[in-house]
Amino acid sequence: MGRMRKTPFDAVIGIGGTGDEAEAHGISFKINWLGTGSRRTKPDPEMFPRWRGPLVTFKHFLLFEDKGVDFWSVAPTLARRMYAACPPRFVFDDFNKTEQSEVARLLKMAKTAPPSTRMPQRSNKGGGSKCC
Repeated sequence: MGRMRKTPFDAVIGIGGTGDEAEAHGISFKINWLGTGSRRTKPDPEMFPRWRGPLVTFKHFLLFEDKGVDFWSVAPTLARRMYAACPPRFVFDDFNKTEQSEVARLLKMAKTAPPSTRMPQRSNKGGGSKCC
């Protein structure tokens, strides 16, 4: 997410992609996580030495990972947009009425979820993703 953490937003719907990595993790085409009520803090440089931008946590956070529901089945209009040939990577407020209704329905799922917590320090020694 890098510099996008600085952009004002209240909620995030994380969906699995279409590639080999998403498929290997069992998250392709699924809702991976939901976060509402975003809060930004300055990360601890000792814990997150290469972190770009603020640390974002959420007032309400649901992590589904591979147990997430199929995105196409719960938000078909939004899925059509996100899985198009040249999809947007981030969408902030450019939703049509149907998409907005689907977003509201999805975010309602996180309404009573507990807050997110800080992530433990991760190591990139295994060659994994360097998104932070």
